[in-house]
Amino acid sequence: MEKQIKLFDETYMDVEKGHATVAHDVKTDVTPINPQNYVPNFPITESIRQRIYSLLGVNEKIVQGTFNEDEWNSFYENSIEPIALDLQNEFTRKLFTRKERAFGNKIVFAANTLSCTSVSTKLQFVSMVDRGAMVPNEWRDLFNYGPVENGDKPIRRLDTALVEGGDENES
Repeated sequence: MEKQIKLFDETYMDVEKGHATVAHDVKTDVTPINPQNYVPNFPITESIRQRIYSLLGVNEKIVQGTFNEDEWNSFYENSIEPIALDLQNEFTRKLFTRKERAFGNKIVFAANTLSCTSVSTKLQFVSMVDRGAMVPNEWRDLFNYGPVENGDKPIRRLDTALVEGGDENES
């Protein structure tokens, strides 16, 4: 029987591809296994996906990276920032004594939430530089550019100065 199996395998089956032959006699029943792929229907998979997203605090746009600025800011503020705050408080508590914390020592996790904004949004901040609300080096930092000389001094456009005695209604 073994010779016949070996001859059959060599002739008809390729063992390297995962095929094999099993011998059996008439005293046993053989039930073939028919592989069947089971794909759950769409409502079930969508329900499972939404439960996972809810559990993790994300949505499909965040997972696939197709979010816009507002969606990213919402995700950051609701999911990432609370964890970062908890971590910085715990790091501070673990690394500093009570006395050191009383002197104001603390661990701070800072994330530039503007790093995921579009270039057009970052360019709109130039008006804050023109009015002295930001210094040029802060604005350059949004683009990950290095500081420039005198970039830590506020600048102001000349056309935003106060008008001297320009009220015509005063008599």
